[in-house]
Amino acid sequence: MARFDPQKKQWKNIDIAQSLSHSWISDNPVQIFQDNLRVICRVLAESGCCLGDSIADEANVVGRYPKGESPWQKAYQWLWAQRFPQWSVAREEHMAQRSGISPLSVKATIADLPFGDRGRITDENRFFDRVDLFGQLFVELAKGCNVSLVGMSEIGKSSILSMICQKGPRVPSLSSYGFVLINMEWVHGENDLFESLCYSLGIKTCRGFALKRALQQRRYILCIDEIEKMTRSDLFSGDERSELRGLADGFDAPLSLVIASRTNLDLLFPDSPVMTSPLAGLFGRPYMVGNFTPEIASQFLRKRLSETEVEFTEAEIQRLISETDGHPARLQQAAAQLYRSYTN
Repeated sequence: MARFDPQKKQWKNIDIAQSLSHSWISDNPVQIFQDNLRVICRVLAESGCCLGDSIADEANVVGRYPKGESPWQKAYQWLWAQRFPQWSVAREEHMAQRSGISPLSVKATIADLPFGDRGRITDENRFFDRVDLFGQLFVELAKGCNVSLVGMSEIGKSSILSMICQKGPRVPSLSSYGFVLINMEWVHGENDLFESLCYSLGIKTCRGFALKRALQQRRYILCIDEIEKMTRSDLFSGDERSELRGLADGFDAPLSLVIASRTNLDLLFPDSPVMTSPLAGLFGRPYMVGNFTPEIASQFLRKRLSETEVEFTEAEIQRLISETDGHPARLQQAAAQLYRSYTN
């Protein structure tokens, strides 16, 4: 839990080990910490976490793992996306039960259920609305088009990308496609981008013509989140966008791109005034991801409350919608605060 605490996301292992050392009778807390991580990752590999051959070959590794092949790095990414939210809920429930809190209060402390979603939503049962948007997106993707999603922060773009990857394979016209999601927050530079892409595709790391050749006769829909990071000239040269264009340009191209951003791509990547931007002309009009309409926001609140013993008055619902303008994240935060007032 210490390693995957959101507040310690950027901490090094040695820092976490030292923060826990008071509970260990040992002169080498870092070694204990590393040994525990090693055991955890081995169990995870046996339980379905895709760590490649790095765990099996662990005994033969001398020194540091090659970049991108460390089992700890792969487990870290998998746990953040798949397991930490579940662990967090279970831990809150366990601590509440130990403290003797009533069952109703326990439910309220578990990530502010039913309004506890934070960040990317990966559970289809927790995702709400955007039905019309998905219909439009899947039609465009089936035609081999590239799609740009634009919207303000915390509006739900990341969740939409996750749902595309989950719902897409069940769409008959897209059943032959593979779906890949890359969050640029995890990528440190253009080489790391192609390493992440190739790892997700299950092929040897490559780029340029080698990647184009490896993708022959294959079709993927590549969803890219937080693409704003590509504007950092210290990490990206712009060549990576040219290569992505080469892989996504044309009806029979191996990739169809779905890119989420807070700004239109032509403004985000203006490039030189005498050169054509690598992304210019690759996308049609952007699809704007906006706030919930008052009707949808009201349906959302009522749907979440239907699973509890709490009811908001009509006046309270309208006040929440008015105060947040239907912004999904702010609406949840305000609803969670009101919900706690009923359960505390």
